Amino acid sequence: MTIMGRTLPSFRPALDMEIQSWINFKRGLHLEDRPLFDQIMRYAKMHGDAGSLAARFLISENIWLSALIEQQKLIDKLSEKIEQLRSPTKVGFLV
Repeated sequence: MTIMGRTLPSFRPALDMEIQSWINFKRGLHLEDRPLFDQIMRYAKMHGDAGSLAARFLISENIWLSALIEQQKLIDKLSEKIEQLRSPTKVGFLV
């Protein structure tokens, strides 16, 4: 007998369960690091559509890739700001 259907659970509930499974890790973090943990988990939720389409067996891969994407966006933004500050036409002095 062949059983057909989903081989992976729906992404969003699975993501919530994965995040919940990291709760003891979060408790072990220093108080100032806990909001950073929460932000990374929000990134994973922000990229939920991509995670659903990826259909990866390990949900944590989606969490870490989402965090990397958001960090890269920030790096790019900061790099652009640095270049603007270095530009003599923008700030009026040479660096």
